[in-house]
Amino acid sequence: MVTVMTCVNGIADAVQTVLPEVRPIYVGIILAVCAGFIVFGGFRRLADFASAVVPFMTAAYVILAFIVLITHLPQIPGILALVVKSALTPQAAFGGAAGYGIKSAFRYGMARGIFSNEAGQGTTCTISSASDARHPVTQALLGSLGVAVDTLFVCTATGIIILLSGADYTQVTGAALSQMAFGVFFGNMAPWIIAAALLFFAFTSIVSSLYNGGVQVQFLTGNTMVLRVYTCLQIAVILVACVFSPTEMFELTDLSAGLMSLVNVIAMVVLFKQVKACIADYEFQLKQGIKEPVFDWDKFRREQGIEDS
Repeated sequence: MVTVMTCVNGIADAVQTVLPEVRPIYVGIILAVCAGFIVFGGFRRLADFASAVVPFMTAAYVILAFIVLITHLPQIPGILALVVKSALTPQAAFGGAAGYGIKSAFRYGMARGIFSNEAGQGTTCTISSASDARHPVTQALLGSLGVAVDTLFVCTATGIIILLSGADYTQVTGAALSQMAFGVFFGNMAPWIIAAALLFFAFTSIVSSLYNGGVQVQFLTGNTMVLRVYTCLQIAVILVACVFSPTEMFELTDLSAGLMSLVNVIAMVVLFKQVKACIADYEFQLKQGIKEPVFDWDKFRREQGIEDS
């Protein structure tokens, strides 16, 4: 639910930058209607939407970021050095630039990193389990690649561009900050481009989160009516999220992410033996010359002593 609220809040913030006359509640109403249409249409409609939109918008964003980075390549080492120096020098430990110390840098760096890719929260398992990969480790590696592309490249590139632009990150936050930074390099059209990219990125996250939550509710209750009520409540939350400030939303998101990660870490410890067995099976098949390993669930269940439910 919190992920949905954060994404909605980001979209409303981006739209406000380019269309100040549009009230956030109107943005929320449009998002709620669109999200309901896709979610109630089932996972196939969600998958079709994501596969059609996300690659295009990702490519557009990466191209813009690449242009900025290439044209300012000599300045990038200095920017990266500034980031490290600001976080790790003795001055940073006692306050540092903009009041951030090592503790704050670590706290917000970890929080934003987890938010950007949801690694370790256990929130993407539902989507991954719907994959047609022939072996679970194959899908796991693809998921790891997604984390790398998302955080190590896209988010790092965005941070570098913000610093290169000279945008005042102590006064502006969220989507407006990225729009301001790209505007320095691409002019008045940049805020519109970033708003469009964020709209599709965040909206895909919204409907994915709604679907994930719905699957969990269906699994726990097995009641279709409960599932519909849950989905309607989630869609209603979209309207509420528009009125929060980005700072308030991120604080709520950080708390939620911490709680989910704690539960998921416990689950990962409990399932470590099974995960290790899956990886061993995958690597064994690769050593046997099998280019696309196939998972034998019946064999795995017998070896692990898992009862057939």
